[in-house]
Amino acid sequence: MLVRLLYCSRAVDTSAQAVEAILAQARQHNPVSGITGILCYGDGIFLQCIEGGRMQVSELYGTIRPTSATATSPCCTSKRSPSGASAAGRWGR
Repeated sequence: MLVRLLYCSRAVDTSAQAVEAILAQARQHNPVSGITGILCYGDGIFLQCIEGGRMQVSELYGTIRPTSATATSPCCTSKRSPSGASAAGRWGR
């Protein structure tokens, strides 16, 4: 089942290098895991929508959520819902 998860988090390190490292990790990991999405960043806040299989999205979110010592502080999950088709796959890169 394809699911869509929308969440936000606050960056611990707001340097350009830290944000680029997060993007590089997502670009490497997500396609291999069958995850698509969009990551927005501004004023120290990340907003991300990720889509993929239920297990893959849950595993990814589990690695993102409790990372106060690394890239982000605790998250606020806005929406988790089943999805009939990927919206992110049509957004381009």
